[in-house]
Amino acid sequence: MDDDSSNTQSSTADPDSEFTQAESILEMEKIASDIASELPDFPGFGTRSWSDTGECEPGAGLVQMEIAYDFPEGTWESDLVQKQYLDVLRGYFDENGYQITWDEPSKSGKFHNLQADKGDFNVWYAVGGAAGFRFQSKCVTESDELTYVPPVGDVPEDQDAVSKWFPEGIPSDTPSE
Repeated sequence: MDDDSSNTQSSTADPDSEFTQAESILEMEKIASDIASELPDFPGFGTRSWSDTGECEPGAGLVQMEIAYDFPEGTWESDLVQKQYLDVLRGYFDENGYQITWDEPSKSGKFHNLQADKGDFNVWYAVGGAAGFRFQSKCVTESDELTYVPPVGDVPEDQDAVSKWFPEGIPSDTPSE
């Protein structure tokens, strides 16, 4: 994991959440699955990655995790992804106790950001150029071991960029969704 202390925003060594790193990944993958199940004519996702954002105090045993899911490239400019999903997500967030913290198109109208918070997690949907989600945790306690979770939305195996978290290889006995 990269350690860039110039990007820190947490000033204490206490986690912002009761979740551990492993638990936060499981919870964010569940949120991703729940949201995907609400999207009409869902085209699946083209890529997935897990990362540590480097936003927590270095050396404190804390990480802020992010899971990124992007739609397949051929869907980025579609009305479904560009406009309809924004409306669906606004309703989903409202009905499920999220607080929308950012809902803004760019001045050109080509890009749009929709972000919502709920407790320990943040969901950010961005369209324009590429289109997809970023699921983010607060600062959580680092875990010694992570559980592999199959990706949501039929991400091709070669586009599932989580292998760095499993140096001994992706577990093959993991049940698929």
